[in-house]
Amino acid sequence: MRSLHNASIPLAFGRIAQANRSPFCLAITASDKREDYFPDTACLTNPDDLVPAVRQHITDAVREERYRAVAFVRIVRHGPTPGLHKLPCTEAIQVTTDHQNGIPKTFHLPFNVFRGMVNEGYQAEWGPAEETFFTHDA
Repeated sequence: MRSLHNASIPLAFGRIAQANRSPFCLAITASDKREDYFPDTACLTNPDDLVPAVRQHITDAVREERYRAVAFVRIVRHGPTPGLHKLPCTEAIQVTTDHQNGIPKTFHLPFNVFRGMVNEGYQAEWGPAEETFFTHDA
C-alpha cells in the first residue's frame, strides 16, 4: 500500500497544477501490476460529482477480484491550523489506502495554490480509514 500512497501524492499535485481536481484511483491488480483509473472529465463542472463513479469502479474491481490494493484519491475541504501556515490551507489531498490483507488508512495532506503554484501544507495526518473497499475481519 505504501507504493500506491507514495505514487498518488505527486500525481495529485501534478493534476492540481493543471487545474484538475477530479478524484482518481491507483491500484495493484491480482497479477501485481499497477493500474490507474481516471474518470472522464469531458463535461465536468464539479469534481465531487465524479466521486461516486470512482468508488463504483473500485467496488466493482474488488468484487470481481481484479484489485488486491487500492488508493482512492480526492481533494477535500480542510481548514488551516492556526499559527502553522503563512497561507491558509483550505484543501487537502485525501488518500484512502486499502488492501485485501491490510489495515485501511486515510491520509490528508493540506495544500494551497498561490500565484499558480501548488504549495504543500505542513501538517500531514494519518488516521483511520474513512471508508473501506475490502472486507476486513474484526
